[in-house]
Amino acid sequence: MTDFIKPQTQLIDGLLIPKGLFKEDRVRAAMRFQPKPGDVIIVTYPKCGTTWTQYIVWEILNEGATPPQIHEMFGNEIPFLELTGTETVEHIPPPRAFKVHFPFAYTPYSSKCKYIVVVRNPWDCCVSYFFHTKHMVSVNQFEEGTFNDFFECFIRGQVAWNDYFDHLISWFVHKDDPNVLFLTYENMKNNHREAVIQIAHFLGEEYGKKILADEDLLSKILNHTSFVYMKNRIPFFEPLSQEVQEKADPGNLPAPTSENDMENFKKIDFFRKGKIGDWRDHMTSEQKERLDKRMREKIKTFPGIVSLWENMF
Repeated sequence: MTDFIKPQTQLIDGLLIPKGLFKEDRVRAAMRFQPKPGDVIIVTYPKCGTTWTQYIVWEILNEGATPPQIHEMFGNEIPFLELTGTETVEHIPPPRAFKVHFPFAYTPYSSKCKYIVVVRNPWDCCVSYFFHTKHMVSVNQFEEGTFNDFFECFIRGQVAWNDYFDHLISWFVHKDDPNVLFLTYENMKNNHREAVIQIAHFLGEEYGKKILADEDLLSKILNHTSFVYMKNRIPFFEPLSQEVQEKADPGNLPAPTSENDMENFKKIDFFRKGKIGDWRDHMTSEQKERLDKRMREKIKTFPGIVSLWENMF
């Protein structure tokens, strides 16, 4: 298949980035950002558990408080650096946390920072990324695109944040670094409680000890970061309160600029299914075989990657 619709992207210093909402100067500022000791950076390829992990980290740091809407999370609480730029992080008290989708080479790195890296199997990632790309109309201009179109882009690495396998490999080789917590989305889904405890200990022993000593606190965090709660209770966008807007430059926040944009924002289903194996409902056997072949070619010198999803490959 050579003739297919592509999501709208822009090339910034060798990295494909969505064209809508993402400003070139902010993306470059994120690439050049110098993190401070103690900063926490959440890293994933798109649709591999980024937002879920953001909320787990936020809940641990904020002792199970009622979570903010996604729009506020991205803009003020745990900023999405490629989207907001770096000025917005200055108002955040330590320990500061933010997220990126960058491969390792583009990620603001310091041995004195902590990196929580979450990876997801390529089949489910591809399907989830398709629906996300199609529904983010003002960002990707892909509303006419089909899954077949997106699959051709994905398998070629012609999507935002570049090739899935290159991204995975770039972080897999750092999985045993002392300042990196390397998790799989599948293990987090299969043992939510253990994942929360593991992340808490990684953030600091005081956080781990606190939630282990307080079952009510741990239960709150588990409830607020459950798929059902997040899907039903955390909207992508609602009009921002004055208090929220005053916490950061409103220009740092992704916001609709028209009534049509407002309607599109309200339709965004950030938490679609959160299911392991959803690819079976969307991917043909021929597409699965092609993606399997692509995976074998890309990871042949990194055999340990297969073990991440050995029951699925």
